Amino acid sequence: MNIILTEYIYPIETAIVLSDKLGLSFDNPRSEEEIETVKRYIKCSLGSPNKMYEYDKAMRLPISAPRHIVSIRQSLQRFKAVNKIDEYKKRFLTENSSKDIFGLLAKMWIVLRYNDEGEFQSLKEYKEERDREDAIKGKSLVILNEDNPILINEKVANDFSYLLSILINTEEGYFGRSFLLHNGHFDLAVPKIDRWLNNAVLFWTLMCYQPEQEDESRWVVDFSIIKEKAIKTSKLLDEILDEKSKDKLLYVGSMLRLCSEEIKDPKMKLVTLVSIIELMLTHAPDFNRYNVEDSISKQFKLKLSVLMYQYDNNIHLVELNKRLSEIYSQRSNVAHGNFAAYDKIITKEITKMKDKEDWGDLKGIARENFVVDCYRYIKVILKSYIRDRDFVEYLKDN
Repeated sequence: MNIILTEYIYPIETAIVLSDKLGLSFDNPRSEEEIETVKRYIKCSLGSPNKMYEYDKAMRLPISAPRHIVSIRQSLQRFKAVNKIDEYKKRFLTENSSKDIFGLLAKMWIVLRYNDEGEFQSLKEYKEERDREDAIKGKSLVILNEDNPILINEKVANDFSYLLSILINTEEGYFGRSFLLHNGHFDLAVPKIDRWLNNAVLFWTLMCYQPEQEDESRWVVDFSIIKEKAIKTSKLLDEILDEKSKDKLLYVGSMLRLCSEEIKDPKMKLVTLVSIIELMLTHAPDFNRYNVEDSISKQFKLKLSVLMYQYDNNIHLVELNKRLSEIYSQRSNVAHGNFAAYDKIITKEITKMKDKEDWGDLKGIARENFVVDCYRYIKVILKSYIRDRDFVEYLKDN
């Protein structure tokens, strides 16, 4: 089994299965090799000499410091105090209360396990065999085929993580992030100063010192508040991952991943997210009977309105229809290069924004508003699909 680092730091007694069908689970590093690999990576990122940070934008907490300065060691004590009622965490922290801070963090770090079908062990044995030949020691290069189980199942793990993230996030303005810190196991292979890992430690520390603070983005750093929701949601997802829906849902996860990690332009994000909604809800119209784009636009608004109203029957349908019209118009403006029309709607969007004097890039925020709305609609579509797939499929086909 291979592992991918998440943003969560939290000791769990046994692995938490996310998907039996896909072979995915949350866990802590267990074997000595896993712990040492994660420890080495953490130590490089958090324990590098100060001179190494002169050339990097990353920041870090000190390992130890005087009492009036927050440090990782003090944060671990705070974590222990906050979790003193939990018998497993209390026992874990007592048994591992050595001076090896990096080893303790490694044992607490939550990883996403995925099934590599024994390929990683095969690579390890191949490397050991090659290294025994002094003439080529350290000089061999292995390139994996696209159909290698490591790459295939690693992609599945990432796609699933984005599906789960959009369903369990608690952010009003969710903008597509996942709970994964890395994309794959091999990100751990070369230790480096990792600004995102250091940020994860920093936010974990804040949670240790402010365990009751309300923060809508806390879901991505505080495992305790998202644990039960992740278990329940992933179980529901797993139940509908059959031959009929698996490829579709993982493709949606792949598009969500693309939108988050690769696409930076809000216009392109909007087009991609609208295409997810179309994929889930619309069918190709009869070219001989309809104006194709007009027909899809009508399907987009009507079918999405049905699901949104089912999800919340207090929603104002007329206002929703106006918003969906704006979103689809913006999608068409971008797709056809009508950027003047696109900017006109953005200007109109700015007039609807509150507290404009508190913001700087008003156009940027206005563009992102359309993206945030699309994420909210996709979340409702996926929840509806999980609850009643037959109805959503019927809605799509008719």
